[in-house]
Amino acid sequence: MRLATLFVGLLALGWGAVHGVRPAFAYGLAHLTVLLVLYAYPRLARRSLVLRRDQSATACEEDAVEVSFELQNRGLLPLLAPEVLDRFPPDHLDPRRARIYPGLSPRSAVQVGYRGVCHGRRGPYLIGPARVLISCPIGLYTTEWTHPATLAPLLVYPALERVPPPELAHHGRAPSVGDRSPRESGEGNVPLGVRDYRPGDSLRRVHWPTLARRGRLAVIEHERQRARRTTLVLDLDRKTLRGLGRQANLEVALRVVAATAAACLDRGDRVALVAEGRETLWLPAGRGNAQLCRILEALAHVRADGERGLPDLLEALTPRLVRGELLYVVVSDLEQHGREVIAALELVASRGCPAHVVLLDPATFPALHQLPEPGHATLPEIAEACYARGLTPYAVKAAQPLGEELLTPWTGRTEIRLTPASLVGAEASPGAEA
Repeated sequence: MRLATLFVGLLALGWGAVHGVRPAFAYGLAHLTVLLVLYAYPRLARRSLVLRRDQSATACEEDAVEVSFELQNRGLLPLLAPEVLDRFPPDHLDPRRARIYPGLSPRSAVQVGYRGVCHGRRGPYLIGPARVLISCPIGLYTTEWTHPATLAPLLVYPALERVPPPELAHHGRAPSVGDRSPRESGEGNVPLGVRDYRPGDSLRRVHWPTLARRGRLAVIEHERQRARRTTLVLDLDRKTLRGLGRQANLEVALRVVAATAAACLDRGDRVALVAEGRETLWLPAGRGNAQLCRILEALAHVRADGERGLPDLLEALTPRLVRGELLYVVVSDLEQHGREVIAALELVASRGCPAHVVLLDPATFPALHQLPEPGHATLPEIAEACYARGLTPYAVKAAQPLGEELLTPWTGRTEIRLTPASLVGAEASPGAEA
């Protein structure tokens, strides 16, 4: 279309110049002048544009991220249906478009945006840069204006599922290691009861209704909760990698750690994170939403590139444990390290530290390199060994909601064995009924 209009203008200009036809020459000159103005229009208009981005810097897997832009036209030329194009790598759709209809008048601003979904895996992403597509009033000529300042980082955390704290979800045969955080009298916000006044008590705690009723001083006693320390241990040994994509054992283990950290922090625990890949990850214990953000940020960056196995990491961690500290260990490949991990956790339990062991079911995570050797450890075997040593095992499968897997400790599975005798009996039963 653009070439055709240009050809018509050049043809009229050349015909008028060669044959001396002034109307044709004038038409060709006017025609080309209009085309030149239309070509220059969007290029002049983009000089007066200002684009600003507004979006969250963090999100979890499968979360929706609202991305908004403010487009300002500080010039005197109106814009016809400008369009903002952006790159949002986590959702694998490129480009994302935000249209402004019918247009943007001079000396005005408009808010546009889109919603991106983090379908990609956890980790850091760079969103943008954003481009503005501008056209002339009749849409014949367009130009793109890229704003490099609209690049924005986005850190995608592992998917965060809400589950109850480990100790509050016991059913079946799992041994109990305590209920909620211990309650005792002290300073706090939750009233525990009313007692008689003792020398040294603050007068601000006097319970006036009791004083009026009994005629003697009484004070309000508040509840103080002692926060338990919980340490999450993650296996980053490269030799334990199994499965692919979002259902790899590493990704599932990260979601288990994130869900457990959120549950323990909601309860008021002080939560620490320990892992060892190429670099040692030792996140000190903390509490509250700030600690959850620190844990999620650390999990978003980890890679299974370590050379040290989980049993060695537990042996190095054991001397630092405090009596009563809850240990939460995720075993990524129990076929390789199951027995050694149980032996290391037996020493942990002897120090008075209860432990929960999450066993990723190897049957649901295919091996990537080589099949396990005969005689490898099995899930029932490791789970029974945990119970024998006072540990609480959980079994987690790929592609299963964690809320279902982490609510109940492993209680065993029924084994059905088929023998020739059972098959003969099954075949004979219908005839007997007849």
